[in-house]
Amino acid sequence: MKYFFHEKMVVILCVLTVFLGVLCAYNNKIQLLPNVEPPKISFFVIWPGASENFLITDVVQPYEEAILGRLERLESLKVTTRPERASFEVTFSFGTNLEEAESKLAALLSRARTLPLNVKPLTFHHGGTNVSNRVVGSYFITSESSEFSPKQLSVISNLAKQKFKLLPGVESVELNPALESQLQIRLDMNKLYQLNLSFDAIRQIVGGLLTQPVIQLYENERVITAKFKPTTLLEDIRQIPIAHVDGVSILLQDVAQVEVGPITQTAVSRFNGQEAIAMRILRYADANLIEVQKKVDEVLAQEAVTLDSAGLIYNLSFDTSIFIERAIFWIIGSLATGFILTTFVSYCFFRRFKPTILATLVILLSTCGVLIVLYLTKTSINVISLAGITFATGMFVDGVLIIVEYLDRLKPDKRSSLERTRSSLNKLVPALLVSTITTVIVFIPIIFSQGAESQLFKGLSLVIASGLLFALFFTVLLVPFFAEYFGQPEPRSEIAFPFVTNAVRSLIKSKRSSVFFVIFLVGGSLLSLSIFIPSLSYLPSVKRDTVDVYIPLSGDLRIETVQHNIVGPINDILQAVPSEIIVKNNYVIAWPHFATAAVRLNDSKQIPALIPYLQQSLKEHLPSNRVLVLQGELLGGLESANDIEINLYVSDQQWLAENISIVRNIIESALPDISIRVIPDVERFVKEYEFSPNLLSLRDSGITNDELTNLFRTIGKSDFIGKWKSDDEVVNAYITIEDNYQDVANIPYVSRNGVRTYMGSLTNIKTSDVLPSLNRLNGSAALTISLRPTSNERTVSSVLAVLEQDVAPAIRQLMGDKGYIGIEGSASSLSKTKWFLALLLFFIVLSFIVILAFLFRSIKLSMYVLLSLIPALAGGILAYNFLSFVTMSDFNVLTMLGFAIMLGIVANNSILLVDAANNVSAHCSDCDAILFAVNERVRAIVISSLTTVLGILPLLLFPSEASQLYQGIAAIIVGGIVVNLLTVLFLTAATIRIFGLERPTLGFPQNLEVEIVNKGL
Repeated sequence: MKYFFHEKMVVILCVLTVFLGVLCAYNNKIQLLPNVEPPKISFFVIWPGASENFLITDVVQPYEEAILGRLERLESLKVTTRPERASFEVTFSFGTNLEEAESKLAALLSRARTLPLNVKPLTFHHGGTNVSNRVVGSYFITSESSEFSPKQLSVISNLAKQKFKLLPGVESVELNPALESQLQIRLDMNKLYQLNLSFDAIRQIVGGLLTQPVIQLYENERVITAKFKPTTLLEDIRQIPIAHVDGVSILLQDVAQVEVGPITQTAVSRFNGQEAIAMRILRYADANLIEVQKKVDEVLAQEAVTLDSAGLIYNLSFDTSIFIERAIFWIIGSLATGFILTTFVSYCFFRRFKPTILATLVILLSTCGVLIVLYLTKTSINVISLAGITFATGMFVDGVLIIVEYLDRLKPDKRSSLERTRSSLNKLVPALLVSTITTVIVFIPIIFSQGAESQLFKGLSLVIASGLLFALFFTVLLVPFFAEYFGQPEPRSEIAFPFVTNAVRSLIKSKRSSVFFVIFLVGGSLLSLSIFIPSLSYLPSVKRDTVDVYIPLSGDLRIETVQHNIVGPINDILQAVPSEIIVKNNYVIAWPHFATAAVRLNDSKQIPALIPYLQQSLKEHLPSNRVLVLQGELLGGLESANDIEINLYVSDQQWLAENISIVRNIIESALPDISIRVIPDVERFVKEYEFSPNLLSLRDSGITNDELTNLFRTIGKSDFIGKWKSDDEVVNAYITIEDNYQDVANIPYVSRNGVRTYMGSLTNIKTSDVLPSLNRLNGSAALTISLRPTSNERTVSSVLAVLEQDVAPAIRQLMGDKGYIGIEGSASSLSKTKWFLALLLFFIVLSFIVILAFLFRSIKLSMYVLLSLIPALAGGILAYNFLSFVTMSDFNVLTMLGFAIMLGIVANNSILLVDAANNVSAHCSDCDAILFAVNERVRAIVISSLTTVLGILPLLLFPSEASQLYQGIAAIIVGGIVVNLLTVLFLTAATIRIFGLERPTLGFPQNLEVEIVNKGL
């Protein structure tokens, strides 16, 4: 091996690496977790007055035809509808450029259906309905007077639209209830009837006022544009003359209330028992959460005086950035602790500071190299990627410690110059290179794959793979210079760990004892794997110090009814929490179709006491509602990644309504500890009016169908007449009726020709109970049954097994030819991930065989290394089971990555042993080669194993908010390394004793027999 680096070049390279690493870390984005969701674009169509059937036929189906089969890399299209609203979620393949996809999607939709003026233009959001990883902060704004004034609502609206929404990195600001304003003209139909004024004539007058004409005038040789001055003052609209009765001018304000106010209330919020406006700030997926949060805090500080003068108080319910900062600082603390322990072990073994300084420098340079790679690959700094650095800290110095230990054994004449030191290193570098490659090769499929697995594992894989390559590079680069300029002590001639050598000698005295040992150890390991391997979940559950409440509602209740019957009882229960449970804050938010609440505690240990209180109290006060109470999750409540969906693709709603209880019983009997949510709730019928024109009455009264349609829209508060521009903003203008008529048939009406009548005379009104519209998945109607495990012992894998074996066959038999069933959500993702992990394991084994066969020139020696990994697998499983017993953690796909990391680490030990034994096998017997290899490598194996374990140990022993993410990985790695350290010397020695070595004949020193004898082996 040739070295091309001069001393000054080495110093410059090291300084430049540290500088670039710090610079990249400063400029990289920081978030809690990597984005594991596939690329999604969501948008809404909000059409005032539109029924579900109208939205499906006039909007949803044209959009489906435009999207399906025409949008590249499309994975799925999900549509949910309810009156006046259709929600679309478009999912793409991983790796899709969402900017290009959005442009293509917008073009397709614009050609499919043109939306009227009273429907907001489509706004596309990157990301699906689960926005938990994009929430910057959840705020609740309350009023000192308990009720909000119009001025206060204006201040809140301005804060959201003009301050937060314009911040870099902020995608949207959600307000509940919404504070969007509109011009409302509420006509008194009784006054119109008494004055014999035509509703339709007044509507046309007001609409004409809002639509001002623009004309062109010719003046000599010039063309001049002329237009009416728009009516920008609310008082001018009120003063519009609409008729003359008995010589008296009737103004609009005489028969109507005209005001600018918020749109019809669609949500209710309470914070700590007080009326509130809930505000949630969402960032773009690629924005730095910590930076966005700092900008939000700056705005709040700047607006503090404005809020205080308006009598408003803002309350921070949950700050994601605080959680992230705590988790990241804890990870950094664990990294520092592991670094200190690693360097301490180095000093304890070598009893001098020079190797310790070298190890410290390699860790620093490797970490900076990793930070550069993360920045260049646009991978965020998050809890998982930082944990990867902690996992690899001990691994970074393995090469340094092994080489220094090897140099300690050289005779002084072989260490007298830089070139001789480098020449001696050439014998060890190939084995170190292969050891590094066997670890790095594990992560190659993950780094270059495009699935959810890559999104979850990529940061961790990049950190370890690139870090090990940087560590090997800097180790080979720096060790010769340290050896040259800092010197080496006298070589160690004594046998390292003589008791180990004696134990190995006793084991390999006979093949019989070696065979028995191999069978016992390998067989026992395989038996342990089969017995103790846990059931698999999809993603880890990151718990918060909150208890969440979810209550699905029918959707046909007025918001005032929801406020009285749902929000009121929940609010009373939250304020009456037992005094021994210390509550930090609580809130309730409700819509006509859904209600949610949360209680945040000072001490998360009180959560087990709070959950049964809420369950019992809510059951007593809301006996007819389904209520779900559980500990809050950072990954998204009911939308978390461990939910499982059963989709029944059946278009016959009546059949679903009649049989959904049977389906529910099938699921509950097979899975009693599962929460079930049916979307939509087809067990609840919705009351519906059907108006059909009375053609004879219309003809007699001279009322056109358009007149009747406009009146119908007015009753539904959705008669859009144009847009009005005030001094501050442009708002939609609507005409509606003032009175809340319980009996629609008795609404009075005056036609254009002066005929007086009632709504009941103009239409035939039919009342019926209808079922809610089904969801639509890829153009097909479907009923979604969402399942969520409520027991820590129930995993996604176990649920999936029961669904496939028991539930799905029973439902298929019930459905017959009505449709088909699909199991999706986490179940589908888990199935794909299992295949990926199986292929990854196959790739690891195959790669090990190929690489080791190339190194050893022997398949047989490669199998020795693979055989030594089996006890390490068992050690990892046993360590995880112990951790699970102590902390109740779940076994998930992220935890499975620990096996891949651990196998790459422990394989190095057996590689070093087999390589050392095979190199001397041409000059001595197998037993002598084994003893020589054990003596040569035992010290290096012990040192590298201890540094790796101690580097990871802080993550395992000291829990934090995010410890559910990486404690399982740490347990598997530590358990596997410890068991490998205890067994690899004996198992490898016994295997070689049984099957022998390959006897190479070239390139080995001739005095090894003398050296072996001199060492007393």
